[in-house]
Amino acid sequence: MGFLKGRSGNPAGRPAGIVDRRHMDFWTRSDDADKEAVRLKIIEQAKAGDRDAMLIIAARTWPTLKAQAPRTPIAVDPSLPPDHQLVGILEQMNEGAYSLEDAVALIGALSQQAVVQERYGVLADAVAQLIIASGKPLPPELRMRRISPGEKQPAPVIGGDQAAPREDGSPAE
Repeated sequence: MGFLKGRSGNPAGRPAGIVDRRHMDFWTRSDDADKEAVRLKIIEQAKAGDRDAMLIIAARTWPTLKAQAPRTPIAVDPSLPPDHQLVGILEQMNEGAYSLEDAVALIGALSQQAVVQERYGVLADAVAQLIIASGKPLPPELRMRRISPGEKQPAPVIGGDQAAPREDGSPAE
């Protein structure tokens, strides 16, 4: 069938980490004097202006630096509920404080934070119900848990000596 124009004959290519046998043979079978001669020859060529020799030396001398975006300060009040923080992020994006990419990243982080807070709230409510069912008073950290807007306020969170609500949702006597 023949080769197609613009297509490699080996699309998978050589796997990463596989070294050319010829290269490996030289470095494993050569003695230190041969290796030193190669090093000196590369240095000599680099001094003579050979660009490839300079790149070989640079690659083995200096670490490769990764590109990093400049840090963007976050000017959102963390004490606000998530819906207010979202509005603040969008307003600041419209004012030019954040790029679209930064705003998307912040909104993603905000949604992850909301998931964690929701899971914490469910767990804290379950623990509070178990403690109330055992007849013990609630510890202050469960009694004082903040309820953010839009979140249902669980019955056992307020006050340590309340009974758990009935299954139909009505308060217990």
